[in-house]
Amino acid sequence: MGQLVTSAAAILAVGVGAFWALASWTSAGLRDDVSAMRTSLATLQGSDKDNAVNIKQAELDFTRQIGALNVTLATFGGKVDQVNTAIADLSQQIHGYQKQVSFSQRSGVEPKDFIEMLRKAGIDGKNIIVVPYPAALPPAN
Repeated sequence: MGQLVTSAAAILAVGVGAFWALASWTSAGLRDDVSAMRTSLATLQGSDKDNAVNIKQAELDFTRQIGALNVTLATFGGKVDQVNTAIADLSQQIHGYQKQVSFSQRSGVEPKDFIEMLRKAGIDGKNIIVVPYPAALPPAN
């Protein structure tokens, strides 16, 4: 019976030793895994803080750019208004010239007199070409 107890004690000691070795190896692996998780978590928290700062900076940059775009659009709108005013003035001048031409055609004004009227209206006489009325043209073949 002594041998049986000794054998049981030896088996129990070997089993406890094996269990201790296995538990020690497993807990060391768990400690390494937990340490790696803590390191990763610290890195993520640091990058979250950096990202928050970067997002705020990007928001400020976009706000500045939108403000500059508003100023640019307002400037462009002012220039478009100037062009519209110039076009309206030109349209009025053309309408006035059309009235003068219409009047001269109805009143039988001579081309020289018509050119003189245009010069008085501010048109350079060097660039004026007088074309005869279509009835005076030779017939088309």
